[in-house]
Amino acid sequence: MPNKVELLFRRFPILELQHPMAKLQLTVSDMACSACADTITKAVQSLDNQATINADLDTKQVEIASSAPDEQVKKAIADAGYSIQ
Repeated sequence: MPNKVELLFRRFPILELQHPMAKLQLTVSDMACSACADTITKAVQSLDNQATINADLDTKQVEIASSAPDEQVKKAIADAGYSIQ
């Protein structure tokens, strides 16, 4: 007969822990239009579908909140064809 703890674990399995969201501020000098911002958003969200991305086309600033490591985020943006300063 299972004890109470075993029953609780069966009923409420422990969820996989996720990395906490980290904020990253980048300058993407060749981001010129909303299509560019959409491409950057899709690139980052391919790593972390819960990521939030705010792109300011006037200042070329992109603020990213993601649980993906910073270097992976930067690589995804670079692989999408954008340079980061």
